[in-house]
Amino acid sequence: MECILNLVDPLFDQGHTEKYRLSILLRPDGFSFCVLDPRTMTFVALADYTLGIRNSSAIPRNEKLCELFKQEMNKIDLFQLAFNKIDLVYASPKATLIPPGFVHETSLESYFRFNHQLDAAEIVATQFLEIGNIQVAYALPSCIRNLCISRFSVLQPGSTATALIQSLLRSNDHIIARQVFLNVMGGFFDVIIIQGRKLLYYNTFKRSAPDDLVYFTIYVLEQMGFVPSEEIVNLMGDIIAGDEDFKMLYHYIDRLNFANFGVQADFGTVFSDIPVHKYFTLFNLPFCE
Repeated sequence: MECILNLVDPLFDQGHTEKYRLSILLRPDGFSFCVLDPRTMTFVALADYTLGIRNSSAIPRNEKLCELFKQEMNKIDLFQLAFNKIDLVYASPKATLIPPGFVHETSLESYFRFNHQLDAAEIVATQFLEIGNIQVAYALPSCIRNLCISRFSVLQPGSTATALIQSLLRSNDHIIARQVFLNVMGGFFDVIIIQGRKLLYYNTFKRSAPDDLVYFTIYVLEQMGFVPSEEIVNLMGDIIAGDEDFKMLYHYIDRLNFANFGVQADFGTVFSDIPVHKYFTLFNLPFCE
């Protein structure tokens, strides 16, 4: 596992981390974390560790991934310190939304298996969206849950789907026009469509071929009755201007924007060259309560 980013602001006080808030995002291809100073509402640290995998079929099995996480986390001094609060989420490539009252607890796993394959070493975890009381069901590897308990005393990591949807709805509730968001995360990606405080569409797609990102994005837009060449698509996650994913999307979608973080917090001076859209979900974790 490679550390591709490690930023610590000069104002970071390692001797008093109990006043800070640590946010961690675990992914099937790595993990990232940031530190927020709640007193000044300023991010003072950011790090990103990755396996560099962009194909879902190449992602290691859960047990192997957890072992890699443990080895890397044992080397990180910051993870040995105490924090005021820890936000922890897992980016599951298997997630589905459940309307209020549609599925009961006894039939949850059966419903989930209808939408996704559930491995023997995975459980079905749930989390509620504050908007519409929608329930997010997601596959959570047992070893990931055990790691969160043993390392961070977090009983169950939340879902990035919940954090992403809530943050988008909260920060865009004043915009009347519909908006399309594309969140790229290694071997899979999310497509989210909102309008004000309404969630119009959410789904996760695995990437097994280089053109899957373009194919499924265009498919969703057309199924929703949109004209891809006329839509504005806001990009988040592991995509930058000029890379192959961006070029393929731009061939069909003329208006590609990078999502703005908003004004919830400031960034330390060391963050000046960071593409904020890449860590959109991570930076929003402290504000998803």
